[in-house]
Amino acid sequence: MVAFNFTQFVDKVENRTKCRTIRKTKRGDVGQSVQLYTGMRTKACRKLVEEDAQLIIVEPITIFVDEISGVSWWNRHRFAQLDGFETFQEFREFFKSTYGLPFSGWLHVWYWPEGEDAAADIAASPRSASRQTLSGHGDG
Repeated sequence: MVAFNFTQFVDKVENRTKCRTIRKTKRGDVGQSVQLYTGMRTKACRKLVEEDAQLIIVEPITIFVDEISGVSWWNRHRFAQLDGFETFQEFREFFKSTYGLPFSGWLHVWYWPEGEDAAADIAASPRSASRQTLSGHGDG
């Protein structure tokens, strides 16, 4: 089982509109269960979604000043939105100020087996975005 803690985008994780996270280190493998929390290691710890999700994509990612590895230039804005940010610029500034650029880490994407919550996430993953159009997954 994999557990992720969120201090940012808690509402988006809780309402299942954020189905991904980018972390410095690899936290799990495809097929593993995922539990999503806020306030881990505190008295305020709580699970954000009762049902466990399942990892469907775990892959390396590098974020540069003007691009994301494996993501077409025109899909970078949508990629940033799926990660919880309003714009690619906001996404880039977060990683720049938090880690410095370029940033290399791991993209983790999950879904709940009983739903189709991650369809857009799958389309916008670095590997998939270069092979598929977002409009084919209910985005446009």
